[in-house]
Amino acid sequence: MPLNERTVNSAKNPKWTDYAHTSVELEVDFDELDEEYVMFCAHPDDIVSWGPDLYNRAIAGEFGAIAEFEVPADITGDAALNVIRQERDEILSDVVDPIVSNPLRWADFSLEKQTEWANYRQALLDITSTQTSAYMTFNTETETMDWVNLNWPTQPSE
Repeated sequence: MPLNERTVNSAKNPKWTDYAHTSVELEVDFDELDEEYVMFCAHPDDIVSWGPDLYNRAIAGEFGAIAEFEVPADITGDAALNVIRQERDEILSDVVDPIVSNPLRWADFSLEKQTEWANYRQALLDITSTQTSAYMTFNTETETMDWVNLNWPTQPSE
């Protein structure tokens, strides 16, 4: 058996992951994992072989009736601030730090452009104290979690 294969011992508690019923989330007991059950999202076009197998078995009712999709709860308070921090940290490491931490690149900027980037970086660092009423809510049209009351600082041009 290839290293990336999984043996399904059992699965339970299937539920649809969206309104369109395109995938099923299940608790799965994989033989290769120490945990008794782990969450797994089964999709008919999954790249792993056990994904479509679990999806088809769930559709066939092998793991019980598939529960309807439930709109996720809003993400508020400290939980929302933690998500903002994660997103902010990604922006800092992927976009800002490669610019402001590279002395040669930084030296090519005018003083005005350096100030713009420094202010942008500081605004990102301050965002959890300046955007305290931000929260995420489920958008039924796009079926995504969207920010409300959150204004990200505008990234300067390079």
